[in-house]
Amino acid sequence: MAPSRRQRILPPYTPRVSDWQHAASRLVVVGLVLGFAVVYGLAIAILPQQFMSMLLLPVGLLALLALWMAPDLDSAYDASVRSLYLGLIFVTIVWPYYLALDVPGLPWITAGRLMQILLFTVAGLFFATSARARHEVADTISAVPLAFRLWLLTSIYVVLTMPLSGTEGFVEGAKLLIATLIVFLIGCFVFRDDRSVLRVGSLIVIAAAIVAFFALGEFLNGKPLWAGHLPSFLKVEEPRILRFLNGEMRTLDGRPRVGSSFGVPLFLGEFLGMAAVFCVHLMLKQSKVFRFFALLSLFIFILVCCYIANARSAFISLIGGLFGYYFVFAFNKYLRGRSGKDIFAPAFVLAIPATFLLVSAAVLFVGRIRVLVLGGGQHAFSDRARDVQWDTALQRALARPWGHGPGRATEEVGWANSGGLSIDSTQVWLAVDYGFVGLFLFAAGYLAMLVTTLRAAFGAEGEVERMALPAFGVMTAFLATRYGIASYMNIYIVFAMFALSATVLWRQRARGGLFQWAELRSLWSSRGIGTPAGAHVHRPLAPQT
Repeated sequence: MAPSRRQRILPPYTPRVSDWQHAASRLVVVGLVLGFAVVYGLAIAILPQQFMSMLLLPVGLLALLALWMAPDLDSAYDASVRSLYLGLIFVTIVWPYYLALDVPGLPWITAGRLMQILLFTVAGLFFATSARARHEVADTISAVPLAFRLWLLTSIYVVLTMPLSGTEGFVEGAKLLIATLIVFLIGCFVFRDDRSVLRVGSLIVIAAAIVAFFALGEFLNGKPLWAGHLPSFLKVEEPRILRFLNGEMRTLDGRPRVGSSFGVPLFLGEFLGMAAVFCVHLMLKQSKVFRFFALLSLFIFILVCCYIANARSAFISLIGGLFGYYFVFAFNKYLRGRSGKDIFAPAFVLAIPATFLLVSAAVLFVGRIRVLVLGGGQHAFSDRARDVQWDTALQRALARPWGHGPGRATEEVGWANSGGLSIDSTQVWLAVDYGFVGLFLFAAGYLAMLVTTLRAAFGAEGEVERMALPAFGVMTAFLATRYGIASYMNIYIVFAMFALSATVLWRQRARGGLFQWAELRSLWSSRGIGTPAGAHVHRPLAPQT
């Protein structure tokens, strides 16, 4: 029997039906599309320019829908995504955030944001059209399940609080998600490549050398080197930026403050401590004398820049980062030791408490060091400002324990200095924007991230895996300074290091050498700390069956 015309139509095409139900549904759908177009066009025409970012949301959702429907082509964008990811880290450090195109209704268009757009476009197409890439990211994430689930839950909470503060909430929440979860997810793919793991440390060190050069030039010149030489299209007409470009940032001690490409000395100081950790790590593994002394010279240069930055965050970050690095370096050397004749490994571990006490005593009892780290009379205004902000933040957080919405902290706290409203503590920022619930989620996420990186560093073997050691130092430097800093600046570096640590754990699991916390018991074994763990841990043979 010959098939009918309707039976000849192949999937996914369907026969044309002309009954009244289908005609009515088509009319409703067309009406809804036309109605949305009318309302959308009217909103663009009459709403202020600061609402333009919210109006781009439907376009973004349509783009995500298109990516979801894209076919699986296994696009060969691996090298492009890795290069753009590392390039984003480098450009964001080196390019001054305030040199930008200021288009009304849009965020400042900087080189870093242009790199973000390029990276997210390429990475979005890549992950949408490559099941292999998605599988590799999922495989890496499976090595850090608890930490990832906590940050995923935190990100969902951020999204839920966005409507509380309107357009500002969508913009600020998106900035936070980009700097944290998105950077982590792309990094889980990028750092599966050994060369990318090794290159990121070198890139940060090179960027630190450039930033330090800018800082020294600003200190000698009294203002940024590019001040007075900027083209008109890169000038942001904002009072605090203009004051900075004119070199008017001074403290009560009469010393200039230096911000380099970061603009704010606090942010520069935090980064210098992170960069010092990578500088020390690369210096210790160098076999060539020239490179060793070049890195040593850069480390000394970073110390000088920490001083001329005239920000306590510089030395807090430096101490926190270097001590964190020394801690994992000592334990890694001990736990990964294979020879019982190594006396340095147990000596490094035994010296940890003594080093901590020595540094603490120097900070507390040596006057000049105490002023550099904890502050003196010239820092009393800043200390008082943080106390007032904390008191106000607790009141505002108690009023709305679920948060006021992303970006509302400065308005709700209402603390103003010469540069306008500001927030000087990450804890204050999170407590007001996201409430006590959000503050708890962020604290749990950071703690899980720190423990995850610590585990990766303890079990690291080989040059690639040992990059988890400076990653842990970066995190301790970041967490040490965050009481006095509230900004998205440098957060992306921390989450890149989190992704790097996740790939290190993935490598350790693949080779069957994942660190187990039970290995720390060897420190109190009957043979004592004098013998490395790997030399005296004996496991009984399984019984024969």
